[in-house]
Amino acid sequence: MWIALFDLESVLIPELWPVLAKETGNKDFLLTTRDIADKKELNRLRLKAIKEEKLSARDIEKIISRVSPLKGAAEFVSWLRERMPLIIVSDCFRPLAQPVLKKIGMPAIIAHEWKTKNGKIVELPLRMEGDTKAPVVKAFQSLGYKVLAVGDSLNDLGMLKAADAASWFCPSERALKKAPRIPVSKNYGELKTKISVLLAK
Repeated sequence: MWIALFDLESVLIPELWPVLAKETGNKDFLLTTRDIADKKELNRLRLKAIKEEKLSARDIEKIISRVSPLKGAAEFVSWLRERMPLIIVSDCFRPLAQPVLKKIGMPAIIAHEWKTKNGKIVELPLRMEGDTKAPVVKAFQSLGYKVLAVGDSLNDLGMLKAADAASWFCPSERALKKAPRIPVSKNYGELKTKISVLLAK
């Protein structure tokens, strides 16, 4: 039995923090792990930006609700879910992504959860320390699943290496250099072909 574990941003939907940067002009929303490797420090700066811009959880939901999935993503997700279960495994925050997830059929997601009080975001805690994705692969494998993993960046590498089958999807240059032997899909059509071949074996 196969199960698909997919990264979310830049695979099925656009990157979301830059949307807040464009909306508010606050450049701290553009920071990523490429700029600040320490995820706790990165989220501290993001929370600081949220407070500076006086954004409530509802404000962010309204902004993100205007974001569209990547072209063809909704159709691809529908196609895939007819063939195997799909779980999104992301380092984003679930409430941030939820407005766009609804536009691709609301697949299940394993992600971080922010904490709110009176509608205000008060904490951006991590679900777990270190690699948050490879353990998910191993957990499903322990349940008897074969795992297909798809991602685009270095934080997906542990998940891709642990999976029974994997593909980069339009990977960053750094990610591709780090693991050039992992097959690459440049679009959903190529990914469909790889999955079809996998299921035919």
